[in-house]
Amino acid sequence: MTVVDPAFSTAQCSSDLHTSAALLISVFGQPAHAGAEVTSYRWQLAFEDGSQARIFTEQSGAHSAATLLCWRVESDCASALARVQQAMQAGADYYEGTLHPELFIRRNG
Repeated sequence: MTVVDPAFSTAQCSSDLHTSAALLISVFGQPAHAGAEVTSYRWQLAFEDGSQARIFTEQSGAHSAATLLCWRVESDCASALARVQQAMQAGADYYEGTLHPELFIRRNG
Protein backbone atom coordinates (compact mmCIF):
# COMPACT_ATOMS: atom_id res chain seq x y z
CA MET A 1 0.00 0.00 0.00
CA THR A 2 1.25 3.48 -0.79
CA VAL A 3 0.11 6.96 0.11
CA VAL A 4 -1.28 9.02 -2.78
CA ASP A 5 -2.18 12.69 -3.03
CA PRO A 6 -5.23 12.70 -5.30
CA ALA A 7 -8.34 11.44 -3.56
CA PHE A 8 -10.96 9.47 -5.41
CA SER A 9 -14.02 11.51 -6.18
CA THR A 10 -16.86 9.31 -4.93
CA ALA A 11 -16.80 6.91 -2.02
CA GLN A 12 -18.57 3.63 -2.72
CA CYS A 13 -18.14 2.18 0.78
CA SER A 14 -17.76 3.82 4.15
CA SER A 15 -17.42 2.91 7.78
CA ASP A 16 -16.65 4.46 11.13
CA LEU A 17 -13.44 3.52 12.88
CA HIS A 18 -12.80 3.90 16.61
CA THR A 19 -9.10 4.04 17.38
CA SER A 20 -6.34 6.43 18.39
CA ALA A 21 -4.37 8.74 16.11
CA ALA A 22 -1.22 7.03 17.40
CA LEU A 23 -2.35 3.61 16.17
CA LEU A 24 -3.34 5.05 12.77
CA ILE A 25 0.12 6.63 12.45
CA SER A 26 1.83 3.38 13.44
CA VAL A 27 -0.18 1.39 10.86
CA PHE A 28 -0.37 3.84 7.94
CA GLY A 29 2.45 6.30 8.63
CA GLN A 30 2.16 10.06 8.81
CA PRO A 31 -1.10 11.48 7.42
CA ALA A 32 -1.20 13.12 4.00
CA HIS A 33 -2.74 16.14 5.73
CA ALA A 34 -2.68 17.28 9.34
CA GLY A 35 -4.41 20.49 10.32
CA ALA A 36 -2.57 23.22 12.17
CA GLU A 37 -4.71 22.76 15.28
CA VAL A 38 -4.26 18.96 15.35
CA THR A 39 -7.97 18.26 14.89
CA SER A 40 -7.94 17.57 11.17
CA TYR A 41 -6.15 14.51 9.81
CA ARG A 42 -6.42 12.69 6.49
CA TRP A 43 -4.73 9.55 5.18
CA GLN A 44 -5.10 8.79 1.48
CA LEU A 45 -4.21 5.19 0.64
CA ALA A 46 -3.78 3.28 -2.62
CA PHE A 47 -3.52 -0.50 -2.67
CA GLU A 48 -1.72 -2.84 -5.07
CA ASP A 49 -4.91 -3.65 -6.99
CA GLY A 50 -5.59 0.04 -7.68
CA SER A 51 -8.31 0.44 -5.05
CA GLN A 52 -8.17 3.48 -2.78
CA ALA A 53 -9.32 4.53 0.67
CA ARG A 54 -9.13 7.57 2.87
CA ILE A 55 -9.30 7.90 6.64
CA PHE A 56 -10.13 11.27 8.11
CA THR A 57 -11.50 13.31 10.94
CA GLU A 58 -12.32 16.95 11.15
CA GLN A 59 -13.35 17.85 14.65
CA SER A 60 -13.80 21.29 16.07
CA GLY A 61 -13.26 22.35 19.63
CA ALA A 62 -10.48 21.78 22.11
CA HIS A 63 -9.56 18.23 21.08
CA SER A 64 -5.99 17.02 21.18
CA ALA A 65 -4.46 14.28 19.05
CA ALA A 66 -4.64 11.94 22.05
CA THR A 67 -8.43 12.36 22.33
CA LEU A 68 -9.32 11.86 18.65
CA LEU A 69 -10.92 8.44 18.66
CA CYS A 70 -13.67 8.56 16.01
CA TRP A 71 -12.63 8.39 12.34
CA ARG A 72 -14.41 8.03 9.00
CA VAL A 73 -13.17 5.55 6.41
CA GLU A 74 -14.29 5.92 2.80
CA SER A 75 -13.21 3.70 -0.08
CA ASP A 76 -13.88 3.22 -3.76
CA CYS A 77 -14.72 -0.48 -3.26
CA ALA A 78 -15.47 -3.02 -0.55
CA SER A 79 -12.04 -4.68 -0.89
CA ALA A 80 -10.22 -1.43 -0.01
CA LEU A 81 -12.43 -0.99 3.06
CA ALA A 82 -11.64 -4.57 4.08
CA ARG A 83 -7.90 -3.93 3.64
CA VAL A 84 -8.07 -0.93 5.96
CA GLN A 85 -9.96 -2.97 8.55
CA GLN A 86 -7.47 -5.86 8.27
CA ALA A 87 -4.50 -3.52 8.65
CA MET A 88 -6.05 -1.93 11.73
CA GLN A 89 -6.78 -5.33 13.28
CA ALA A 90 -3.21 -6.46 12.61
CA GLY A 91 -1.94 -3.21 14.16
CA ALA A 92 -4.13 -3.64 17.23
CA ASP A 93 -2.89 -7.23 17.62
CA TYR A 94 0.73 -6.10 17.26
CA TYR A 95 0.84 -3.08 19.53
CA GLU A 96 -0.16 -2.17 23.05
CA GLY A 97 -0.60 1.43 24.15
CA THR A 98 -2.66 4.32 22.83
CA LEU A 99 -0.82 7.56 23.52
CA HIS A 100 2.39 7.54 21.49
CA PRO A 101 3.71 5.03 18.93
CA GLU A 102 7.11 5.04 20.58
CA LEU A 103 5.50 3.61 23.73
CA PHE A 104 4.02 0.58 21.96
CA ILE A 105 5.28 -2.79 23.14
CA ARG A 106 5.30 -5.89 20.94
CA ARG A 107 3.06 -8.60 22.34
CA ASN A 108 4.40 -12.12 22.74
CA GLY A 109 2.27 -14.68 20.97
